[in-house]
Amino acid sequence: MFKWIKQHLRIKAFFGASENAVKIQIWIAVSVYVLVAIIRKQLGVEPLPNLGQAETEIADKFSLAANTYRDNPVALHLRAMNMLYEAIKEKGSLVIVPSSAVETMGLGGMLATASLGGAKLQ
Repeated sequence: MFKWIKQHLRIKAFFGASENAVKIQIWIAVSVYVLVAIIRKQLGVEPLPNLGQAETEIADKFSLAANTYRDNPVALHLRAMNMLYEAIKEKGSLVIVPSSAVETMGLGGMLATASLGGAKLQ
């Protein structure tokens, strides 16, 4: 039962220390969990995957990506450039990139990187 509570109920902290206070908070959390499950079923919304399943799926995707990038350095290079672009395309963004990464990407040093982000020299 304790494992189920830890996995499914979002109880960050108990606000009371007495046995009764803890029981009340657990029953409230269970009630909310059941109400949400009923509403999801009525709306036809699929339940969210549990965190363990989500972590496993993410790890599998990272593993596949690592294999792709290991065998294709150009793909890794393009992905790194895309990640840098996504990080600096918004106004006011600041990204600190190691000089070795900038040199590897062939971006022509820090001035070229700054110009990618729309920074203006004065």
